[in-house]
Order: sequence, then structure tokens, then C-alpha cells
Amino acid sequence: MYSVAKVKSRFILYPLAGLFSLSMAAGQLLPGRYIVELSGHPAAIREQQSRLRTRIEQADTRVSGGIDRVANALFVRMTAKRAAEVARMPGVARVHQERMYKLALDHALGLQRVTDAWAQIGGQANAGRGIRIGIIDTGIDSGHPAFQNSGLPPVDGFPRANKDTDLKFTNSKIIVARSYDDNSLLGSPADDRKGHGTGVAMIAAGLTNSGPLATITGVAPGAYLGNYKVFPDSLSGAPTSAILKALDDAVSDGMDVINMSLGSQPAERPGDDFLVRAVEKVAAAGVIVVIAAGNEGPELHSIASPGTAPSAITVGNSLNERVFASATVVEGVPQPYESFPGSGPNQLSSARGPLIEAATLGSNGLACDAFPAESLRGKIAFILRGVCTFEVKLNNADAAGAIAALVYTTAAQPDAFTMSVGTARLPASLVSYTDGIDIKQRLAQAGTLQGTLSFDKSPFLVNSARIDDSSSRGPSSDDTIKPDLLAVGSSVYTAWARTLGTGGYITASGTSLSAPMVTGAVALLKAARPGLTPRQYKSLLINSTTTFSTDSLNPVPVGFGGAGLLNMSAALKSTVATIPSSLGFGIGGNTVDGNQTVTLMNVGPNADTFNISASRIGDGIIPSVSDSSVLIDSGGSKSITVKLQGTQLSAGQYQGFLSIRSTLTDVETRLPYWYGVPSNVAQRIVTFDAPTDGRRLSELSIQFRPLDASGIPTTDVPAVTAAVGGGTVISTDSLDDQVPGLYETVVRLGPTRVDNVFNIQVGKTVTSVRITAR
Repeated sequence: MYSVAKVKSRFILYPLAGLFSLSMAAGQLLPGRYIVELSGHPAAIREQQSRLRTRIEQADTRVSGGIDRVANALFVRMTAKRAAEVARMPGVARVHQERMYKLALDHALGLQRVTDAWAQIGGQANAGRGIRIGIIDTGIDSGHPAFQNSGLPPVDGFPRANKDTDLKFTNSKIIVARSYDDNSLLGSPADDRKGHGTGVAMIAAGLTNSGPLATITGVAPGAYLGNYKVFPDSLSGAPTSAILKALDDAVSDGMDVINMSLGSQPAERPGDDFLVRAVEKVAAAGVIVVIAAGNEGPELHSIASPGTAPSAITVGNSLNERVFASATVVEGVPQPYESFPGSGPNQLSSARGPLIEAATLGSNGLACDAFPAESLRGKIAFILRGVCTFEVKLNNADAAGAIAALVYTTAAQPDAFTMSVGTARLPASLVSYTDGIDIKQRLAQAGTLQGTLSFDKSPFLVNSARIDDSSSRGPSSDDTIKPDLLAVGSSVYTAWARTLGTGGYITASGTSLSAPMVTGAVALLKAARPGLTPRQYKSLLINSTTTFSTDSLNPVPVGFGGAGLLNMSAALKSTVATIPSSLGFGIGGNTVDGNQTVTLMNVGPNADTFNISASRIGDGIIPSVSDSSVLIDSGGSKSITVKLQGTQLSAGQYQGFLSIRSTLTDVETRLPYWYGVPSNVAQRIVTFDAPTDGRRLSELSIQFRPLDASGIPTTDVPAVTAAVGGGTVISTDSLDDQVPGLYETVVRLGPTRVDNVFNIQVGKTVTSVRITAR
């Protein structure tokens, strides 16, 4: 029997997923992809697009998306002949063939009104001027062009490092270079050997510099950087001790804001989480901490630690306005599949050969075990995502003689992204689940088909009104609202460590990249509006966000997007800050009578009247407020009471926004609210790093959590049984005393070399864990 101490506490680097496009120079046309511009009144866009989409789609025509705010259009893959037919359909104003545009990180910045904010403060050189940003990550490539700014004045008492040999990794912009190796100061040098920290630092505060695809600029290029390397070169993860030491040093070094693009699952309750408590102390010391929400979406209740810290700004990941994609062509298919090459330095211009499904070679299609010798000689391996790392899959295919690999995603996370391939050298691309199933069915009929994988990259515009599937969702582990807000973190072109063979640049995705967008925003705001408190800065950024909607009508649930999408321009103009910045009423029964006090602070130069109202998402109760209008002097404050009352509530979520409007600005300040009523009916059983193999007769543990439709843990006792393979179930224990809703089952594998299957059942919901006995 295992105790709660068995809960995993290691911190892992989130995998990055970047998006690439067909190779064409800027201005060139993209074959097979068209934008169908629709005519019609904006009020009827959704109905019109749905109706026309049905008419357009045929066997050789596929609508891949659309936009309905900046334009009324659909994105369509089709032949030129079909495009001519579509152009003549009623309701179609024009058909445009897609073009390639050479776009920068500024595209993400534009979505978040950062470029507008630069204009408001006199130019990007002033963005974050004098502010110190601590990057707790894999290190920073100090020689990269993104971090060369001889114009920054020296800072007294700097540069600093844990050892003198690391001072060479500092310069006028990077004023700290500290490295931690299992809490030892004698390990890895402070430079970046993995790339991630360089990418994060670029987004937060990189100077204007040009890569092969674009010219890019960070959010706060005038800021200083502190490099706190907690991911040692010898380890795949960062130990808690190193992170704690880095936090401690960052406070001592006077960092104004700290970025933490790291996390661990499952998350303990904040009061039980040591690292979260440390983050709370950092915040109490006056340092703002920005943390990635995690990449465990679209599962609910998936916010990673330490993003559960109440005082931190926790950031989810929304899509960019453009992606970078390549083309995969399969014999007999009229249009290419959109695909995304792996992250490694292994890409050729293209690879061509017979496409063979891994499952036909004696495996289960996952390529987690070695293939028969020479079985893939001269072929492209077609592999299902899951269980083992992309690096393992590609190395197994490479060892069997494959010339390339094509991986497809799972139904649980259907969107394609850039695979993090580690040291694998085999050229590879990833396609979506839908496209993968289509290819799988074609291969089942044909046995083998000729395939061509292109690895060249170019950008094209897409609809940005979506949250990335991988972005972690709430509620948080203390039943409050997380993430706090969204920032662009998908298909971000950023700097990368130059030693890794990527040319010093990469396109990547994940909350790892949305977090530094907000970190840079903190620096920009603090430099432009000095003298405010950390909680005021936090509120100005969170509560001035733009409403985020995927259908142009309804805001996304607050557990998905918090208050909304980062709006830097509005944060600069806003004159009211609130404490708290969100209203989590927790989880309770079908009757609620909750009160919360909200303090409004006038941080503008003049007395102002603020009008207060509430709105809901979907059906249900709406909070009432003690005052609908308050007059507050400049520098003054006023507290109001927000009351949420209701009876005979059905199971589900009750959520929306408290709106505060100034009479002197056009900025709307919005506080999200949330209350959950559990159904105790399991809809999903989520497993955490379940083992995939082990020695015969060995004992292993499986951790899992049953959730209802609102992401609330259920209380029904699960039944775990050994279904196949001769294994046995030893015990099942609740670990809910520290981790909400978590269970751990200890199993013993059978005596023979076969797959052992264990079924976990809660109510009518069942999930299976397959473990190979070796």
C-alpha cells in the first residue's frame, strides 16, 4: 500500500509544438489552398458559413476553418477546377488563392495590442526599460543576436553568477547567469544547451533580430534579463530544489518579475504544495510571478503546479494569426495533408518513398518497440502518437532502415503540432488525427502507398479565435479560477540556442511560450506606470483583457480562458485595479449563498465614477453587487460586496463576469466568477504517467482521477480489475487528502511476457491501462 508521498513531485519541461507551412517565398501562391470570401450581413455569418460549408465540402474539398470577425471567409482545400465552381455559388463574393506572407513574432504581439502599447509609450525601446526579468528555465544563449544591447546602462552590483566561469554568459542585457545542478553549484554551465530558455527569454524581452523566416521582437526589449538555469544538462527535468534556489536568488537579485514555463501534474492543493507556497512568498516580497498553466489540455482540472499558486499570474495558450505548415502528399489523394515537421536539426527539404503502417510489422502501431531488422529499409514509417516519446519512435524506425516517419495524433488531442524529437535524427512530420485516420484507411485498402514529406516552412493566415487543445484547463486544485488569462503561445517564431542545429530560430507552441508574453507585458507595464503595487499590476493585466470567443457570440468558459486575451494597450490605459482579480465561489451544493468583497482602486490621475454590472455565460444565476456605481478619488479605493445566491441548482458550472466601466476611459475591467455544482457522475478517468512496461511479477502504481462533466472530481469508489495478461490488483487507495480526487492502484504484473491490461471503472465510465510485462 502506498502513501500520498508517492505522488510525483518532479518538474518536467513542457513539450513544445510549433506549426510550419509549405515552402514558398513571400508573396507566392499556395497550391490547393483557398480563401472563400462570403457576402452577407455580419449578423448572419455563423448560419451562412455553416450552410455554405455543407455545399462546398465534397470528397476532394475540405473546409479547414474560417473567420467571422475580421472578415467573413472560409479556408478551403480544393483543386483549381473546384475553386472555379465554388466561385459561382450563391453567397460567394470571391475566391482567393492563399499566399505566403513572411510574418514575425509581431503578429502575436498585434493580437495582444502590444504594438499599440509601444506607440503609447514612445516606441519599443522604452518597453520594459530598466525592469529586471528573471527566466527560470534551461538557460539563455547569451551570444544570440536577440540579447545584444550595448546601449543598456550597467547596473550596480552586476553581473552575478553562481561561479566565476559563468560570468562569460552575461552581457549588458543578461545581468545574471546562475546554474543549478541538483542544488549544487558545480554542475552545468549557465548557457542554454536545450533551447527552451532562449526561446522564452526572446519572447519576453528579446531585441529586434532576423531569422530565416521573419524579423522578431520581444514584448519588452528594453528590459534586463536574469538567467536562472534549473534544467541541468544531465537531467531531463528540473528538481524542486533547484527551482526553489532559483526563486530565492531571483528575489535577492532584485528581479521585478519572474517567468516559470515549467510544471508538474497532478497538482496538490496550494496549501500542501511546497513550491506553490514558495511562489506565494515570492509574491509577498513584491515580485510578480508569471507561470505557464500547463500543456495537459483539453482535460479539465489540469492546471499544473506551480501554476495553481493563487498570487501568480497563470497563463493559458491561444492560437496565433498564422501557422507554419508543410505538405505531406500521399498517392491517390488529390490534396496535400497539412503537416508539421519535428523540432530537431534533422530535416531535409523532402523525403519520398513507400508509406508503411507500423502496425503491419508486428507492433501496435506506436513504434515503442524495436522493428524487425531492415523491415523499413527505404520506407516511410506511419506511426500512431502515444505511450512513448517521439524520440523513441523515430529512433526505432531509424534503426529499421526508414528514410522518414509520418506520425499522426490521437482522438484525445487531435490537432497536429511540432514534435519534440530530442536527439532523433530521422526526418519526420506530424499530421492531425483526422488526416491520420484518413491515411490509415487508405493504407488498409492499398497495403502501401507512395508518400512525399516536405519539410520546408512558410506562414499562412488562420483564424486565431481558438484555445490551443493542449492548454490546461481549470478549475484549479483549490476550486478557483485558473488560468487567469490567455496569451498567444501557438506557432510562435522565436529564438533558440544556436548550438542545437536549428539556425538559432524555431517555431513552437505551448503555454511555455504564452507565459513569457505576459511576463514581458508585466515589464512593459511596470516601466510605463511606476509606483503601483504588484497586485495592482496583476489586476491591470488580467482584468483589462479582451473578451475571448470562438464563435463571436459567447465568451469561452472562465476555466478555459480566465478573464480573456492579453490586451497590452488596455492595460496601459486602465484606471481601475481590483483585489481580487477573479471571484472563485468554489464547489458546493445546489444551494449557494456566497459573498465576496472586491476592492476597487482608482489608479488614474483623476477622480472617476465606475459603473458596475454582471453578466453570465450560458444559463443560471448572476451575482448581485452592493453598489452599481461608485465615485473614487485618484489614489483612493472603495469596497463593494458581490453576492451569489441560488437554490435548486442543477449540476454544472455557473460563471460569467463582473464588469466595471470607467467614465473617463473606454476600457472595460472584467472579473470572472465561477461556482461549480458536482454531479458525481464520472465522464472521464484521467491517468497520470501510467507505466507502459515493467518486469514480470513486479509491482507498479497507477495514479488516476475520475472527473465529472465540469472537471470536478467524483467521490464514487473506483473498481480496478486485472482484465488480461495474468496480472493482479494489490490495492487501491485514495490520495485525496493532498491531491483532489486522486487515486493510486498498485498492481503486480503476470508471470509471462505479455501485455497486462487493467480496467478502471467508476460508474459506467471505464478506462484501461496496458502494461507490457518483460
